[in-house]
Amino acid sequence: MATEEVPKESSTSKSGADAEIFQLEALSLNYLRSQNISVIPDSDRIPKLHPCKLCNKSILNFRFEAFTILACGHIPHRLCIEKHIMQGGVRRPSCPI
Repeated sequence: MATEEVPKESSTSKSGADAEIFQLEALSLNYLRSQNISVIPDSDRIPKLHPCKLCNKSILNFRFEAFTILACGHIPHRLCIEKHIMQGGVRRPSCPI
């Protein structure tokens, strides 16, 4: 009787998925915290969101702007990363910033 081997998930894809989930959790918690929702503790365990590395403006602000979460974990504004790519600012495919 032949058995099929289940392909093992590589550690790089797992850590990449974990990093993406971590970024989404941080983004969600920071958004809720910025709305002054009392059930979200103001804890050091919730990582602070860094500003957009391209324009240095806050990712979460009153006038909500579209953003993207890159595979490397950076969170830039969508228009900032589009402009950066169009101007040839990409140095490494793994992290365009």
